[in-house]
Amino acid sequence: EKIRTHNESFKGAMKINTGGTSGEPFSFYIDENAFAREWAYMHSIWELKGYDKSYIKITLRGKNLGKKNIVYNPVHNEFIINTYKSVASFKNELLELFSKHEIKYVHGYPSAIYEFFKDLESTVTKDEKIIIQKNIISCFFGSEFPMPNMTKYLADTWNLDYISWYGHSEMAILAYDEYKTNNYKPFMTYGYAEVINNKLIGTSYNNFDMPLIKYDTGDLVEGKLQENGLLDTFSVKEGREGDFIVDKNNKKIPLTALIFGRHHKIFDFADFLQVEQQSNNNIIFYITLKNSNNIDLLNLDSYFDLSNVDIDYSFKIITAPIRSKIGKMKLKINE
Repeated sequence: EKIRTHNESFKGAMKINTGGTSGEPFSFYIDENAFAREWAYMHSIWELKGYDKSYIKITLRGKNLGKKNIVYNPVHNEFIINTYKSVASFKNELLELFSKHEIKYVHGYPSAIYEFFKDLESTVTKDEKIIIQKNIISCFFGSEFPMPNMTKYLADTWNLDYISWYGHSEMAILAYDEYKTNNYKPFMTYGYAEVINNKLIGTSYNNFDMPLIKYDTGDLVEGKLQENGLLDTFSVKEGREGDFIVDKNNKKIPLTALIFGRHHKIFDFADFLQVEQQSNNNIIFYITLKNSNNIDLLNLDSYFDLSNVDIDYSFKIITAPIRSKIGKMKLKINE
């Protein structure tokens, strides 16, 4: 078969854009069956939580629905929620949705789902909470790493289970974390995943429009091999999901350890916490507060345990978390 050059038309191919491994824009082509194939694998992950395609779910991502609050998508049998509007502004419409439909699953960015349920908690009555909570079983977390404070809140307050997976727009690797231990098991029928010098590398099988061979994902991982030498699981240590800062001695400090490995009282008051490392190495903690009445804003450092961490830092209070154009939220933000 003739190999197509970049000057020839790609019949049936779709052009995709992503931030790529470095955060710089990266454009590439995928084959016309890519999304159908992707959803077959996604359903197999969700089935681990009892999902069936006949079940209705609600979806919370960064999709702009304009003036509409809720839109039904028959292709994926889902109600898409407008995450750019406050829950209070269409609470009655939400209550009607949960009253009429047996909604068992919530799908979307972990931060969007977390914020949605936090808003619900502050908006609905106890009886209204029962209406919303009665059928929901589990969350499906995609695109962001599920932060411990978010999963704990959803479990403690709403009795929600979850499953998360590792994937990317390039569609070279898809893996799932069934046991919530940061041990992702790749589908070797989806793409060939391997670890080379602690780098997660993927090769796509089905994309003949623009094959990705030994594609560096940009994530540093630890891999465990099967007896036959194939990758069994990997855990993300650094990269797009495992962000870090650098202290005054150029030592890397993983943010998961700095933020979630210590007891910070700020989580009793804050809904979101994000970190930025500036060019002068000053660390800025961005704190999203829904209610600042019960916190001493002049002594924010008393709400953090930053002992034995050699960094200069400051705090900024913001009214909403900093997100990308498509609604994703990361623990570490760019300067």
